[in-house]
Amino acid sequence: MNRRMRDTLLGILLGFIGDVIGFVLYGLVFSWMKGVSFGFFYQKIFLDTELFRSQILTGALIVNILMFYILMRRRMDDLNKGVLIAILLTVIGIVYYYT
Repeated sequence: MNRRMRDTLLGILLGFIGDVIGFVLYGLVFSWMKGVSFGFFYQKIFLDTELFRSQILTGALIVNILMFYILMRRRMDDLNKGVLIAILLTVIGIVYYYT
């Protein structure tokens, strides 16, 4: 496996880690603002309510968009390709839950 392919795969991994970090940050802010626990947010708001899944995943994408911008400014194009792939896969999930 060459360096470009390895960096792209690493970018995909970074993108999915960014999704998780964004989800946790979104959940913590939501929990803090509404005065509920993170477990309640995860179980009742995310898993049990189909209406809010797409909005939560969209909010979680903010971390990846920031990561994409930072990598673009540093000219790390191969990592950026992977982050972009992760963003597109997350958007597919958002569209799936939106319909």
